[in-house]
Amino acid sequence: MRCRVSSWRQCTRAFASATTTWTSAHATIDVADGACGVAPAIAPGSDRLKEPTTHSSLPAPSLSAFLGLGFRPLYLAGTAWALIAIAIWIFAPQLLTGSLQGIAWHAHEMLWGFIATIAVGFLMTAGANWTGINPLHGGALAVACGLWLIARAAFLISADGAFWVGFAAELGFFVLAALAMMRAVYRARNARNYAVPWLIIGLGVADALYLLSTRGGDYALLMQRFNAGLLMMAMVALLIARRVPFFAMNALSGLKIPLQTRMGQVQLGACAAAIVCVLLTSHPFNGFLLMSYSSPAGFAPD
Repeated sequence: MRCRVSSWRQCTRAFASATTTWTSAHATIDVADGACGVAPAIAPGSDRLKEPTTHSSLPAPSLSAFLGLGFRPLYLAGTAWALIAIAIWIFAPQLLTGSLQGIAWHAHEMLWGFIATIAVGFLMTAGANWTGINPLHGGALAVACGLWLIARAAFLISADGAFWVGFAAELGFFVLAALAMMRAVYRARNARNYAVPWLIIGLGVADALYLLSTRGGDYALLMQRFNAGLLMMAMVALLIARRVPFFAMNALSGLKIPLQTRMGQVQLGACAAAIVCVLLTSHPFNGFLLMSYSSPAGFAPD
């Protein structure tokens, strides 16, 4: 019994000694921290928490970080422009006296100025994940954003030369994005996404055809080109949607979603066939439908 009591007392003394040593060391560290200009979290000899006297400052905004991935400037630009364009269309349609007028401007900006811009931003960012190579960043991304801004402004200017400036800038935006994606997927030998750059080129070609059709006043042709653009955008959306299960399964462990690869290929093929059919046939009814919805500030032949 005495051995047990003696052992217990020795253990108690050892624990008390260790506690005293740890407290002393902790107080020494806290005092040292205080000497460096940071108040100790626990004051020596006190068991009360104290707020630090200084706070670590947030990193300064960085343009290089903003231009590090395509979605950062392009998502912001696309969504901001959607709000601005809708506000102009509803509250100030009298401003639409530029090279694109009325419904022609509104339709173009919603499809290519907004939706296609967001799609390109997504593809530039997803391409970095697919290939391990960032397709568009830094100075090249800044150039792409500059071309996009020039196009938005040029289509609001009434001078004839502004149309061609906007036309060239718009095509330059899609060509630069397509070449950047092409470099990434082909260098990484990412065969599954070899078609992505050509889809971006398809968006640009449909855009060019639509813009050229606004010059002649042929409403049926205008609607044909716009429908081709819609189908091309639907094809890009189908391609993006096929990646959603992959992202979801990566985010949630244990989640299994059937990929339906064969069905996705059938859908993409059907969409491509529809684009070819639209471009090879005329639709006079579409022209009549467009004219019936046009306003005094709508389409007007040159």
